[in-house]
Amino acid sequence: MTDRLRPRPASHSRLAAVLAALCVAGCAQVPPWLERSYARVGVAALAEELAVDRESERGPFPGVAVNVGTLVGLADTRSVALEAGLAAFEADAGDLDGYGFRWTAGPRWQWNMGGRVRPSVGTGLSWTDFRFDDIEHGFDPSGPGGYLDVGLDWMLTPHFALAARIRDHLRYEDAARNKGIQNGLEFVLETVWRF
Repeated sequence: MTDRLRPRPASHSRLAAVLAALCVAGCAQVPPWLERSYARVGVAALAEELAVDRESERGPFPGVAVNVGTLVGLADTRSVALEAGLAAFEADAGDLDGYGFRWTAGPRWQWNMGGRVRPSVGTGLSWTDFRFDDIEHGFDPSGPGGYLDVGLDWMLTPHFALAARIRDHLRYEDAARNKGIQNGLEFVLETVWRF
């Protein structure tokens, strides 16, 4: 296995810690008609400037996104959940050829929990890491960031929904030759399973 494809132990330990925290967290006041945990799986498009040496592309870059969450608070028809996710993007535009991952974690607030249409707002922290062919590690776009998103779930059954989400993402570009704040947008169409 090449170094470029070898998983990073530090990234896996951070993800494992977040998932363990989600398993431990939970809301004791969840009524019988509302499932405590959920998974979101969808297709994504990322519009964000990715710069390597003198090459740069803005996207959109196609991808997939997976998020898991659990309710930690419930009041009337409002809820708050802790959520962690992973998105993978293919960056194959212009002269750039590679892929990227973004890990996210943070709270999500949702309204109208008893209704069919449920709006939500999420915020949190992230880590982004892109890898491009023929680019030495350390020169690829990567770094910490934060996000704010808004979404809408349409419940088809009590356990299944179709959803859309748009996320504004700020990250600090930590590549060796490109430093500074980058802004990007993600648009996700997803399915939601409550369990």
